[in-house]
Amino acid sequence: MLFRQLRGATSTPGREPRTGKPAKADVLQADWDRTNIGRSMIVTKKYRGTPNPTCHTGDTHNKSLNKLLSDHPRTWWYAHRT
Repeated sequence: MLFRQLRGATSTPGREPRTGKPAKADVLQADWDRTNIGRSMIVTKKYRGTPNPTCHTGDTHNKSLNKLLSDHPRTWWYAHRT
């Protein structure tokens, strides 16, 4: 399921959230260069309604999704409801 179309199934990747933000335990995947999925993350916290995903790297523990989106504006994001 696509990140920006989280409520409806689609196969087109997206760059920014538009509807329905991921909840705790949902999986986010980042395709940094549009060739393959480069990172998978799990939403481990929500702060003021903003999802904060965590992945295996130390510097991405509970990092704000808004910060990830602004740091990586050309990345395609995918989300999977769990």
